[in-house]
Amino acid sequence: KNSNAMFDRLENAQQTRRERAIALAKQLKLAKLEQQFKNADQSKVEEMRYISLQQSAERAARDAQKRQRAQARQQQIVKQRKEAQLQVNRRRSGAAKRAKLRAYDAKIVQKREEAKRFQRTELALKKIQASTIKSQRDKQTSAIRRKHEKIYRSVREQQEEQESGRRHYDYPQRPDPFASSSSDEDDEDY
Repeated sequence: KNSNAMFDRLENAQQTRRERAIALAKQLKLAKLEQQFKNADQSKVEEMRYISLQQSAERAARDAQKRQRAQARQQQIVKQRKEAQLQVNRRRSGAAKRAKLRAYDAKIVQKREEAKRFQRTELALKKIQASTIKSQRDKQTSAIRRKHEKIYRSVREQQEEQESGRRHYDYPQRPDPFASSSSDEDDEDY
């Protein structure tokens, strides 16, 4: 009986050990599975964290790109406005310059016309002066001629009288400056 009891105890002990070993193996298997799940969850968490970091980096890059595009658009708009204002200013300054040039040209044309009118009036005055001087000279020369003709006639008459033998002492008399006669008018022109 003893050996049977011992054998039973040994068998019981072995069986309990086997059961424990099986239970421990099951627990170990469960622990390994849990560890695998944990590891899988941890890798999944890390993967999710990596994906979220990557998405946030992409979002930050897109936002930065949007800001840069908006800034570039704003700079382009400012540049276009400046160019438009420069063109307006150039047109205005060009129009002002053209207006100044037209006014200057008009002044020059007006000055030329005034100079031509002045030259014409000056020329007309010179012609009038020349004709007046000429008429005065003509009058003077005709008065001198008449006077010389009178003197020449009187001298000739005297010569003729002397040749004819008669003596005539009638010398031509000087005209009275205060008397009014046709010969005095001729002398005044002289």
